[in-house]
Amino acid sequence: MKDWRFCFALLAIAWSTGRPATADLSLDEARAVATDATGVSFDGSKLREAQHDPGCHLVYHLQAVNAEGHRIARCSVDATQGVVLAWGVTRSSPQAADGRSTDPENVQEIARQSAGRALGSQADGLTWVVQRDSSDTWRATGTGAYLGDPPRVGLSPTVTVDVRLDGRVVSYRQEVPDGQAPIDAKVPLEDAVASAAERLEITRPELEPTITPRLYQTRGSLVWALRKAKRRASPTAPASTQSRVMCSAQTEHSGLRRPGPMTRCPSLGRTGHPPW
Repeated sequence: MKDWRFCFALLAIAWSTGRPATADLSLDEARAVATDATGVSFDGSKLREAQHDPGCHLVYHLQAVNAEGHRIARCSVDATQGVVLAWGVTRSSPQAADGRSTDPENVQEIARQSAGRALGSQADGLTWVVQRDSSDTWRATGTGAYLGDPPRVGLSPTVTVDVRLDGRVVSYRQEVPDGQAPIDAKVPLEDAVASAAERLEITRPELEPTITPRLYQTRGSLVWALRKAKRRASPTAPASTQSRVMCSAQTEHSGLRRPGPMTRCPSLGRTGHPPW
């Protein structure tokens, strides 16, 4: 589930707002949210781990098992916002296949229904793109409007749904905004690129913005997303790969960040990836 991990890594670049987490949902309430979203019963499910995300939200990581004790589904629930962050099912899950022929239009409809169960009316404004992800899976990505000036990701929901050829949803991931207002971008993109190139000791052509939009707002933090091309070992070596670099859009003195290790939430300890 690399994409799932990346979603949480992206959240990890945000530094803490400093406010303590409030568990609006009890464990049983979180189980009910997981059941509604997945169609699999999480009643009495195992609590794999409870942790705090970079925004100091309490997150429950739940695991549903069958009568033989085998895992059939897992789900991460943000107990502070009362929403599902991600869920997935195994091949042994009792969740029924949709039964429809999975052409792109049907995959989009299946994804829209999944998003509707998790997001309610917020799912209505998503724009969907459907692509073949593997030999037996489609991937549908729903993106909300890019809000703010400049436009940025993070103020409206983003959803990714993986659908098998038999119409069964096998994984669902979403990023849900927490109602924050747009933050002013005090560092222009050109300044962010120049500063990052200087600190990484590379040339400008090696560090360019990612595709539009290039600005991300999460948990009270605003960052420019850049990408760094890795140097080739020789002129005849294969095309270089790229790594993401995040640079603050709020202050030029806050430094450079790469997606990776989680940040620390004051008084709540170190956060981490979902334990799947």
